[in-house]
Amino acid sequence: MGFTPALSAPAAVDADRGAVHEWLQKNSELQGIAAMSLSRPSLIPGWLLLPALLLATGSARATPPPTITVGTVELSYCNTDYLGYCGSIKRQLDPHAPAAGTLTIGFEYYPRRDQSVPAIGTILPQEGGPVYSSTGTRDAYINIFEALRDHRDILIVDKRGTGTSGAIDCPAIQRGDPNNPAAIKACGEQLSSASP
Repeated sequence: MGFTPALSAPAAVDADRGAVHEWLQKNSELQGIAAMSLSRPSLIPGWLLLPALLLATGSARATPPPTITVGTVELSYCNTDYLGYCGSIKRQLDPHAPAAGTLTIGFEYYPRRDQSVPAIGTILPQEGGPVYSSTGTRDAYINIFEALRDHRDILIVDKRGTGTSGAIDCPAIQRGDPNNPAAIKACGEQLSSASP
């Protein structure tokens, strides 16, 4: 449905205008624009209007909601490339010692395309190495699992201390000797006065 070099310029304009008009008749959301552009005399050749109409069609798609709730967690729309939502939860540093404090765990959620039926499952890709952010590898993960996205959600979670998740910051242990008793004690005191 593009410009056909074999036709003369006026014939190509008429052919493109006819094809665009037919397409717009089937896609009623742009009929008002089509009626204006096809009924007014124009100094612009019809084949030049075609890219503008195709761009208008792309922007006429429904935009995803700014927030969604999954379980009890509200997520914010954050990735326009893959239609993803970002969120975080607070977790206890030590489930057996609530006084030790909490840590934020960040994640990205990519809903399945077919929302008319429940998901078959959820894909949970993870980075294997230390200090690598799983959300930092989202492009690769989304591309790897692209063929499965119709019926499966994708959840990418950053392990603590990576990407969007909080870190326990103990410089003397992280950059120094991890076996130094004084550094271990200082880190414990930093985390909570209730830490041993």
